Amino acid sequence: MHELSLISNVIEAVERSAKENCICHVSIIKLEVGKMTAALPEALEFAFSVLPKDALFKNAKLEIKEKEVLLSCKDCSKTFVPPDLVQLFCTRCGSRQVDIVEGKELSIVYFEGE
Repeated sequence: MHELSLISNVIEAVERSAKENCICHVSIIKLEVGKMTAALPEALEFAFSVLPKDALFKNAKLEIKEKEVLLSCKDCSKTFVPPDLVQLFCTRCGSRQVDIVEGKELSIVYFEGE
């Protein structure tokens, strides 16, 4: 379950930033997770709940916004959401020459604290 490793990295990054900004308690961490990351929001939430955290994260909540996959066709330039994540082809011309524009990201949007 790579979600444990991902959340561990998120906690470390937030902890570093909180210390740099003199924040003593983090109340919310907001993540944006693309559907092509293979990171399941429920598994990320579970990992966050079971990983040991210090007082900085006491009662902190994890909010996750899942991002759709957005593709761009190299042949006809159409930008589109694919009908599924198995067969990635252009819905206009049928080309398999597509770029992934969005959907692979896993990022910390923000965190709140005091």
